[in-house]
Amino acid sequence: GFFSYSTGVQLATGRSIFTDSSGNTFILPTGTSTIKKYDKDGTLTATLTIPDSYIGDSIAVDDAGYIYVTATLGLGYKLFKLTSAGTSAASVAILSQRLYMTIKQGYLYIPYGVDLEYYSTTDLSLVSTISGTATEDLKDLDFGSDGYVYAIWTDNTNYGVKQIDTSGMTKITTTTTTNINGSLKLDQFNRIWIATPASVGTKSMLVYKTDGTLLDNLFGAATDNTDFFNTGTVHVTSYDNQIILHDYTAANFKGVK
Repeated sequence: GFFSYSTGVQLATGRSIFTDSSGNTFILPTGTSTIKKYDKDGTLTATLTIPDSYIGDSIAVDDAGYIYVTATLGLGYKLFKLTSAGTSAASVAILSQRLYMTIKQGYLYIPYGVDLEYYSTTDLSLVSTISGTATEDLKDLDFGSDGYVYAIWTDNTNYGVKQIDTSGMTKITTTTTTNINGSLKLDQFNRIWIATPASVGTKSMLVYKTDGTLLDNLFGAATDNTDFFNTGTVHVTSYDNQIILHDYTAANFKGVK
């Protein structure tokens, strides 16, 4: 479930999590058409519904409060733009299920197999595609303060992180056979955090520099999805009732709570 870092109370089991610039956290509860919104203290402030009974896969929110959701209904797949009240502002059919998404400066960046597509937040039109390498599928991703997109990649045997811009994709971490296919986010210091879920057996929180250097590895943290608010505290969803906090001032982990 998702935990408030201030209260430690379990709030929801989440398929996808996104924290906006005001500290509100949006969660897509697993296998539902529901969007839950919590304030920075962990108080549930809104429960919204994805239109037409679609099941939410990934979520992002812009600074104007619009909510973007990729969703699935049977063999149908859509990208929705919703108002802060949950009313549909636009929608577009997409070719397949999309489990990951990030947002930056008017564009939604969504992996499609080995490629990275980006869509306009205005009308959800497909703007362009950045081509990847055959068999190296992109997974979770986020923007760094340096303007690059960082994404987990895997060919189902090997794993790593790629740095992406409009000119192409570059592998920055050492390729590993250890499954790191979890949730990736960057903090305000441009450090890459990867929460590897208990479902893949690794149970760790990895922290990398953007040159691929591994800074830390917190073993035993069976995390699912992770996100940040600008206080420097990590928000996580967890399979086994754990929460990770990080103290940037002390530059070390507070530990598993």
